[in-house]
Amino acid sequence: MVFNLQYNLTQSPRLDNAIGSLQIEDLSRRWSPSPTQSNSTHTSDIMSGIQVELQPAHGFVPLLVVVLLFVNFWAGIKVGKARKLYGVDYPQMYAEQSDKNAKAFNCVQRGHQNIMENIPIFLALLFTSSIYRPQIAAIASFVRILGFIAYMRGYSSGDPTKRLQGTFGYLGLLGNLVLTIEASLRMFGIL
Repeated sequence: MVFNLQYNLTQSPRLDNAIGSLQIEDLSRRWSPSPTQSNSTHTSDIMSGIQVELQPAHGFVPLLVVVLLFVNFWAGIKVGKARKLYGVDYPQMYAEQSDKNAKAFNCVQRGHQNIMENIPIFLALLFTSSIYRPQIAAIASFVRILGFIAYMRGYSSGDPTKRLQGTFGYLGLLGNLVLTIEASLRMFGIL
């Protein structure tokens, strides 16, 4: 399936500033002008946009979103079990430092919070890095997810230094960052 992506800056009569609009259009459903109609508008509309063909490997993108969802659920369940085990009731986010189990519970909670904090960045990079190179982006994203799992397992052990076991996940983040920059440069026509 081929999509025509256009980014247009237009002056709105209601706004003083230029606004951007992203149009995603399925070219397979686009009308074709009859032989008597001028073809110039149709051709210029297509030529002014960026065409991206969705490859079968793009199927990894939603699959990885689901995998991340389950990893997040798993981390949340670990926090729920730790709440019961260490007696930390809702709505308290962290155990008080005076509690004898504060460090153990707070490590589990902090591990889950780290995953939650990184989800927006992960998703943004996954979506943008996979535009042109979905296979490489999928591998990098999977490495990042494995890093989340190792981070959570290490941190939830109660020893905060063991969270560093998930550091390798940053290689996936770096890979997706590089692919995102490449996608941007390709869209600008620099690459």
